[in-house]
Amino acid sequence: ASGLPESICGGLTVASTLGLIHGLQRGRGFYKLPQTSQKMAFLRKNYIMGTLSALGLALCGLPLASQLVPSKVGRAGILALASASLTSCLSFQFYQIPNMFASSTEFRESKAVFLSLIDCMGYLVAMPVWAMTGQMVSRLQHGWSLSWIMLTLFHLGCGLLMLGNVQPLLHESG
Repeated sequence: ASGLPESICGGLTVASTLGLIHGLQRGRGFYKLPQTSQKMAFLRKNYIMGTLSALGLALCGLPLASQLVPSKVGRAGILALASASLTSCLSFQFYQIPNMFASSTEFRESKAVFLSLIDCMGYLVAMPVWAMTGQMVSRLQHGWSLSWIMLTLFHLGCGLLMLGNVQPLLHESG
């Protein structure tokens, strides 16, 4: 979809690993923020950045990207930045947010059961999304771009839902 050779695309996975590490490191800063409003701003920025990164990946899969950035190295750099940024945002969400909910007063006594339930629900929701993604990629002309747009919308919707529910937990823990 990106028009890049496999030799370049294989190396782009390093960007995801670096993004994962970056997202985990940023988690420390989140817990050092003294006010709930600062934590909410951090989370909002994280979701906005993740949404924009996923949208960037969608745009990179369009033929227009090759015209705007004819250099393969330039396109690979853009893909690497978007991948690292998205992975950074997702790793913070994946590793930190469930624990915030699990540590709340409502779930503190059964934290392990709650985390297992969240994992199960994530799998239940993710299965049809990944199945649909596979169908889109294999059957549609711009399947990767359309898939990234779908995942962008999913990320945005879930982020809005989470932001509406996490503030009481931040008050409780802060």
